[in-house]
Amino acid sequence: MLFGFVISRSISNILGCLYPAYKSFKALNTPDEGDDTQWLTYWSVYAFIITFECFFEWLIYWIPFYFEAKIVFLLWLIFPVQSAFGGATFAYNVYIKPFLESREKVIDDMIEQFGLGFLNPESKEGKNTIENALDKVGIKIDSAIDNVVKSHTD
Repeated sequence: MLFGFVISRSISNILGCLYPAYKSFKALNTPDEGDDTQWLTYWSVYAFIITFECFFEWLIYWIPFYFEAKIVFLLWLIFPVQSAFGGATFAYNVYIKPFLESREKVIDDMIEQFGLGFLNPESKEGKNTIENALDKVGIKIDSAIDNVVKSHTD
């Protein structure tokens, strides 16, 4: 039983993380935005799965064949089924999007309350944090941007 548990958990981790990470890498290197949306949607759903497992890990170990069922579920999420009931798009649109939309203001307020506003690079606080961090290692933001542009135009 332990051997099967270790193998199925390993397969679910590889299938849930490594394969989608590689497909995300491929998607980001194509001009098509559809595959970007597919993988961003997948990662949004996967984040909820991992968070659930984090809080209920003690319970998961008592559920027979949990990781085998998770493998099947991940396969369903990964494949871009072109229907209203397909994969990550369905799970996101039916469960996650309504959940987050109904709590968006509360979540934003909590982020600010906990002092995590610096994680948003679009906020003034976030820009200052990034500029300060780069400044500490001796990189000026303007010269860093110039170097990136120059490296892509050569």
